[in-house]
Amino acid sequence: MAFDTDLEADVLSQCMRSTQFVRRALPVLRRHDFSDRTYAWVWSVIADCYERNRELPTGRIFSVRLERDHKDDDEKEYTIKALIALKKRRPTAPKSALEEVRRFAKMAATRRAAFDALDGIDKGDVDAAAEAMASAERDLKAADVTQEPVNWQATARDRVAAYRGTIDRFAFPTPVATVNRLIGGGLWASNLGIILATTSVGKSTLAVDCGFSALFKTDSLVIHFPTEETPEECSARYDARLTGIERAHLLSGKLTDEQEAHMLRTFERRGDAIGERLLVHGIEPGQSIASIRAVTEQAREDHPDRPILVIADSADHLSPPKSMESHRLSQSALYWYLLAMAHDDTLAPIGVWSTVQAPFEYLRRHLDEGATAESKDKARTAAIMLGLDDRTDREDTDDLDRGEDPLLLWILKNRQGRVKKRQVYVSVNMGTCAFRELSNQDRGDDD
Repeated sequence: MAFDTDLEADVLSQCMRSTQFVRRALPVLRRHDFSDRTYAWVWSVIADCYERNRELPTGRIFSVRLERDHKDDDEKEYTIKALIALKKRRPTAPKSALEEVRRFAKMAATRRAAFDALDGIDKGDVDAAAEAMASAERDLKAADVTQEPVNWQATARDRVAAYRGTIDRFAFPTPVATVNRLIGGGLWASNLGIILATTSVGKSTLAVDCGFSALFKTDSLVIHFPTEETPEECSARYDARLTGIERAHLLSGKLTDEQEAHMLRTFERRGDAIGERLLVHGIEPGQSIASIRAVTEQAREDHPDRPILVIADSADHLSPPKSMESHRLSQSALYWYLLAMAHDDTLAPIGVWSTVQAPFEYLRRHLDEGATAESKDKARTAAIMLGLDDRTDREDTDDLDRGEDPLLLWILKNRQGRVKKRQVYVSVNMGTCAFRELSNQDRGDDD
């Protein structure tokens, strides 16, 4: 069977850049017969370095291996040219290329098994035919593995470095500094966070301000999926946060000349700080949650090195990737799906925020008994849960600016540290989607 060598080149080129991609490629390429023996050699060097030390081969490693494995000068020159071409190559869809290689490897395994089984049958050797089919089944299952198991001993040093704090964890910050301090800098990459509140308290507003913080405090790409409003209405939230012009006025269609000039000046001054890093992607209620992954995978292809923050507002309105026997299980499946996406090494570094409407009593009980069963199921998936409560006991409102309302922002759950069940006084301007800390915040005990 012929195979497109450009697909192999795309996969190998990406393997030379990313250990995460090598992990994903190992189960496939171990069983793939490369159409070019030079590509087969390149893969052998990459796989050997990764399996021994969890590292990518450097140019020096390739040079040493080249001298050891190739004696013919013409062959060396050909291999060097191939390495340079792979290093310069910029694959636009390496994961798609890997899936094509996976499909080819499975097809080749099936075809070999069919020939070997027929040969065994022709010879009257039933055991040989059965073994050929069993071998093919093992190869097919192995090729479908998304990544290699990690050797516990081989990764011990990495874990120790993480425990000592010498490995920086990427965090997507919230707009509230005290909350960031209490949860370790923000929502850590590879984690799912949930924002809970009753209707019209500010879930979507906080989600937008979290996206805004990620845009301006980090080099992240933010993908916002609104389900309760149109992309235009959601975009107006970000424009309001950026310019300070109230969202309702932006959507009224009555923007004044002065406001237009202010917006254009603001975008000229600060627009480059956002550029291509903000995507508002409309998603209809009832649409499959798999659509979020599809958009995110494309974004990762376009931005291979940027951290990605996904905001699903709200995932409750979407449908799970497969039908479930009850509404409760369907709702839980949505959040397990988002968690699996946050954990996916091929998308890393990535974090996910989702908003959830919750009754006031749920916030007051701090995830104790009496919380609704559905919310409990969702809580199991989240590393961080923030609750918004407009029933504050705050009497002093002198430090509130015009248009601001006082809120309590509760840290309901925190797997990133030992501090939870904290209440932080904040104010929110719903018109400009801006949160601000107030005095006498940070209340509660460590847990």
